[in-house]
Amino acid sequence: MLNRSSANIGRGLRQSPPSLQASSLPSRPSLFQQARDWTAFIVSLTSLLTATFALRNTLTGPIPVLAELPDTTVTILRSDQFLVGSSKSPSVVLREETGQQADFPLLIVPLTISNRAAPPNGISVRSIEGALSVLQAGRTIFRSEYVWYRLTTSSAEPDPETKADRLVVETAAPVAPFDVPGGSTWSREVLLIPRESWAAQDWKMFEDNVTRHCSQECQSGLSIRVRFDNGMSLTAQCSFSIDRHVMAHVRGLERRFFTSPTCRAGGKPQ
Repeated sequence: MLNRSSANIGRGLRQSPPSLQASSLPSRPSLFQQARDWTAFIVSLTSLLTATFALRNTLTGPIPVLAELPDTTVTILRSDQFLVGSSKSPSVVLREETGQQADFPLLIVPLTISNRAAPPNGISVRSIEGALSVLQAGRTIFRSEYVWYRLTTSSAEPDPETKADRLVVETAAPVAPFDVPGGSTWSREVLLIPRESWAAQDWKMFEDNVTRHCSQECQSGLSIRVRFDNGMSLTAQCSFSIDRHVMAHVRGLERRFFTSPTCRAGGKPQ
């Protein structure tokens, strides 16, 4: 009896360690615990991204905005009408490939740029460029690319001798890159001149093409691009019709060589 009891006791002692080992193993997390851990991870990741974006906006500021061109009055004028003060001589002398003086269609476009970054996060405008196209039934009959020449507030002054309107500004100093301070809005007129003064883009060619091909209404498209120092650029587009009034201006029958059609937002001519 004693030996049998001892054997039973020994057997029970030998069986106890496995049960102790099983209880010491880590339990598998429940589905609820896994979901809670994933939720905590996602919340942490979202907080990190939010903080990163906030830091970026604090350091560099949000992207600036170039206003659209709804109902913008685009002035097209002949280059010999650009004057400084009350001078009677042209102040912008453009030349074609051979070096001869030539007259070209110039553009004056009002632009507005808003810097949404908080002060003092300014952004520098490096250049303002444009492209003017005239199309008839989908075919390009005139195209010229433009670059900024100056920022101006202008006024028109009639010339009694030539019976032409002339543009009068205070100074013809070329522009350089400028800053738009954080939280501010910049709005001015920009005088644009042809990027390349080719003979094919002079005023006579412009007038001849418009007169020859636009007896039935043509469409014209204007694209403006503003480039910033940080490598970013913004673009705005509008279009207008070459109607009988614009035709008369171009041909010198109404307000010689000077026209201001309304350019509707919506971009490229069809």
